[in-house]
Amino acid sequence: MTNPLQKFFRQPAIYISLPSAGKFWPAGTIDLSQDGQLGVMPMTARDELTLKTPDALMSGQSVVDVIKSCIPQIKDPWQMPAMDIDYVLVAIRVASYGEQMEMTTKCPKCSEDSPYEIELPALLDGIRCPDFSNPLNFDGMSVFLKPQTYRQVNDASQRMYQEQRVLTTVNNSDMSEDEKLRQFKQLFEQLTATTLAAVGSHVSHITTEEGDVLDPRHIGEFLDNAPKKIYSAVEEFIKTVNDVNKIPEASIQCGDCDNQFTVPVQFDYSAFFG
Repeated sequence: MTNPLQKFFRQPAIYISLPSAGKFWPAGTIDLSQDGQLGVMPMTARDELTLKTPDALMSGQSVVDVIKSCIPQIKDPWQMPAMDIDYVLVAIRVASYGEQMEMTTKCPKCSEDSPYEIELPALLDGIRCPDFSNPLNFDGMSVFLKPQTYRQVNDASQRMYQEQRVLTTVNNSDMSEDEKLRQFKQLFEQLTATTLAAVGSHVSHITTEEGDVLDPRHIGEFLDNAPKKIYSAVEEFIKTVNDVNKIPEASIQCGDCDNQFTVPVQFDYSAFFG
């Protein structure tokens, strides 16, 4: 029997076109309409509670669950290319709470709270798809790059967080200096491996005279043994890509002392969604 209340179920509040335009999404992970648009529905009470579950929020699963709930056309949010992640989450925020977002920071001069407002549609307008069409060319090879997926971004963030937390624990512990040095050496090796893996995850494939190299293990081993100029060029490209969609700082005037200052706009997902 059809629910007589079905006509009152939520409907898309806004429609969006992804910065990636569906590129870099593996087959079967997204269902785009012919015009390339996605309908974005407001969050439910269940979605809000999901974003307040610490374990699910830390693992990234809560973000994935909310995206699937609000944008059913996205079948596997883990495979989202990086430039679409913030775009989709800002769109869900707009569909759920409106186009303005109120935030608060402390004035660096008088230390009083300074509220300010962010126009979220302006953030959406500023998110673009970086150009991945041109490879980095070196003697005898071309390195083709791609955006990270949400899973890769989340996994790298978790590893870095855990390693930094262990580093702080070791630094503040009562263990002997020799043991601290041993632990630090091990941790720095892990941090180096995490950094190399993050750089490698941006490489789509490498073309040589013998053909295309697609195996991530071979690419990772190459980056670990490549001349510094090649690794640095890949790293610089990644930095340039990240800067394309860097959110501009917010300009604020303190209501207590009239001090004018800027603050970076950073989103804590649990706070971002209320």
